[in-house]
Amino acid sequence: MKLKDIKICVVGGGHWGKNHLSTLDKIGNLGGLVEKDNSLVSFYKKKYPYLYTYKSIESALEHNVHKGFVVATPAKTHFELTKKILIFGQSVLVEKPFSRNLKEAKILINLAEKKKLSLMVGHLLLFHGGVRKIKELLDKKTLGKINYIYINRINLGKVRDHEDVFWSLGPHDVAIINYLTDKFPTKVKSENHSFIQKNISDVQLTNFDFGNGLKAHIFNSWYNPFKEHRLVVIGSKGMIDFRDDDEKYIRLYEAKVDKNTLEILPSSSKFKKVRYKVGMPLEEELKYFIKNIKNNSKPEISGAKSAIEVTKIMSQA
Repeated sequence: MKLKDIKICVVGGGHWGKNHLSTLDKIGNLGGLVEKDNSLVSFYKKKYPYLYTYKSIESALEHNVHKGFVVATPAKTHFELTKKILIFGQSVLVEKPFSRNLKEAKILINLAEKKKLSLMVGHLLLFHGGVRKIKELLDKKTLGKINYIYINRINLGKVRDHEDVFWSLGPHDVAIINYLTDKFPTKVKSENHSFIQKNISDVQLTNFDFGNGLKAHIFNSWYNPFKEHRLVVIGSKGMIDFRDDDEKYIRLYEAKVDKNTLEILPSSSKFKKVRYKVGMPLEEELKYFIKNIKNNSKPEISGAKSAIEVTKIMSQA
């Protein structure tokens, strides 16, 4: 089977569904769409005339012309939709958050293992060239012993009424920290604040303790006067500053603190620019999903391990 022969059906034509549809069309793997909204169906049929369209997941499965599915619907629907697809015998990529609780996550993962199917979660930024490059640097011990990691994902953004800021933005950052450290935290503690809507937090700070001195924190907010997507890694031999917002760069500071003088040597104004592969993470993610379907293999990146660990941490937080 050639990669181009693997057609994917997208469930949900909304905000993220449209991105999956356009990207799958670009790489030649778009097959169908499950969507109840007639206006959306008409729009996509004009844009992709070859597209199969269905009103229900049952209709798409019964047609049986697709090799895999992308679930890009609201989080509360992920479990039932994914379960139906797996039971039918099809591989699935589920947008984040994977599920709303650990029990559901375990059921889906066990089902995929039993059926020997590829199951992925849309931890998109694990396919970002910058994150991949930082992982490479950490694996080479470029920074020495890692002491501290923090991620800011803040903006004056779109406020949601069906999920709080942590469940909306946090899965990306939890997945990144787990990917970079390859560790599971021993302690997770969160502070959340609701200013815009009662009982739905729009500002959240989550602290992680991994043992052996490694700490991390995530700051998520959609109630902030400016946009910042920033990842900082601090080690015994150096530091990394990664920006992926209006500014895009990776800076490597070969700096450490002189414990006698408490000076940072060399000066913190000195850094090296680190090059990384610039591309479309969603395209890389979908290509990886399709490759795993072709090879009948389990995804190592953003697969079952990432899905279960991130769901567990999110639930604890």
